[in-house]
Amino acid sequence: MPDRVRRRSYISALRDTAQDREGPLHVGWQRLRAALRGAGVAPGLWKRSLHARLGPHARLKPTRATAFDLLDSYLRLEARGRAAEGRYLAHLEGNRDSARRIVARLRAAVPELGPLTLADERHAGRQRLLLRAVGASAEIAPHCVAEEALDHDARWVQRTVTVDALVASLNQLLALRGLPFRFLPIDGPEDVAAYLAVDRHGAGLLDEVDFWTAPVEELRGFASWLDAPDVVTGAQVA
Repeated sequence: MPDRVRRRSYISALRDTAQDREGPLHVGWQRLRAALRGAGVAPGLWKRSLHARLGPHARLKPTRATAFDLLDSYLRLEARGRAAEGRYLAHLEGNRDSARRIVARLRAAVPELGPLTLADERHAGRQRLLLRAVGASAEIAPHCVAEEALDHDARWVQRTVTVDALVASLNQLLALRGLPFRFLPIDGPEDVAAYLAVDRHGAGLLDEVDFWTAPVEELRGFASWLDAPDVVTGAQVA
């Protein structure tokens, strides 16, 4: 049976068994809950009544905004970084998060990598940024790094890097270490960059409910599930 058919069958079965446990819930929410359950994400969310949590939205088809708000508020405010609930990173454009602060949050989300640092090195006459773990490193894609002079003579330069590039480099480290999960970008508000870690199976299940910013096949490079890295862009942090 083709993979996509098998995934749909699995989601439908989970949806049907969950319907009896709470009040009326739009089929779109049922499918999202089933996908989260199959991916092993946010068990504290889908084990409770979504009808009670969603209120009047429960009977309405989920939108990008309402689906994102549900998961973001739970993972960020209630789960509070517990890996069993989901490894999650969200960055609001305009917030004064430094690149090293983002790296610190990624390090907390993936303790399996041990110490994680952002290194600025000069190699073969070229300045480069590296994301380093013990015994492994991944170079930040050069086109995702920008420089801004801080004085008239350009003696002091501030370098900024996209959050996408930091997460893509983290995925390279996860691949080098043989860990099964990767951080993929969630389809959310335009001013928020949000990422959730899943394995291949979970990525496919959530792809069935249009959870990611692009079809999961197009994100395989970003996830380092392919040899060739994909193009990354996004919000800049210093």
